[in-house]
Formats: sequence, structure tokens, C-alpha cells
Amino acid sequence: MDFASTAVALSLALVLATFVVRHHARRLCGKEKRYHPVAGTVVHQLINFHRLHHYMTELSCKYKTYRMLDLSRSAVYTADPANVEYVLKTNFTNYGKGSYLYNILSDALGDGIFAVDGQKWRHQRKASSSEFSAKLSRIQKITYR
Repeated sequence: MDFASTAVALSLALVLATFVVRHHARRLCGKEKRYHPVAGTVVHQLINFHRLHHYMTELSCKYKTYRMLDLSRSAVYTADPANVEYVLKTNFTNYGKGSYLYNILSDALGDGIFAVDGQKWRHQRKASSSEFSAKLSRIQKITYR
């Protein structure tokens, strides 16, 4: 009986010490780690499958950025223009496609802009942007005659 009471007392002391250390660390940092709100799960998507586009649009109106939980992962969705600009323009290099997506997409798309990262992507972007600029100038010449 004496061993059990000692074990319980030590466990409680350990839990209390952990709580105090975490609380003190949060106060020192000044910021708690915040996550986007959870708007639903895959089950919610299946329930609303017949109107999935409307369901996702409603969630985007309610929360500009939110998470959907799955059994093995969590997906982040955003409709906030500032977040979209951050991902696609300001900090693009941190949001690569990775080898998993490359292996899937390269069969259909080869080394095109939608399948590659890094230097290959930069090369594809330069080539396609000059092509789009040339097409746009031709369209403008025809339109504004």
C-alpha cells in the first residue's frame, strides 16, 4: 500500500510540474501556438457529398482558413487572399509539391510546370510566361484594331 501511494503522489507531482513548466513557457514566449479552426471531418464531407461545392463554400464564408480532419492527416483550406498570395507568391519555395506528387503527376504531365519544383519549375515558368505574354499581345492587337 505504501508503494501505491508513493507512485500516485509522484505521478501527480509530475503532472503538476509539467503543467507549470508549459504555462510558464507560454508566458515567456508571449504567444501560444494557434491552429486554424476545425470545420469538419471527412464524414461531414460524405454527408454533404450531394452538395459538396456548396458545403465547402459555406465553410469558406464562415472561416476564411480552416482544417478538415481525416483519420491520418489534416488538410488546410483557405479563401483568404492574403494567405493565397503568401503561398503562391511571397513564400512559394516553402510549399513545394515534393517527390510523392511528382511521381504521380510526371507520368501524365512529364516535367511540366504542374509537376516539378525548384529550378525545373522556375525554368518552366519563365518559358510559359513569355508564351502567355506573346499570346496576350496578339489577342490585344486583334481586339483593339
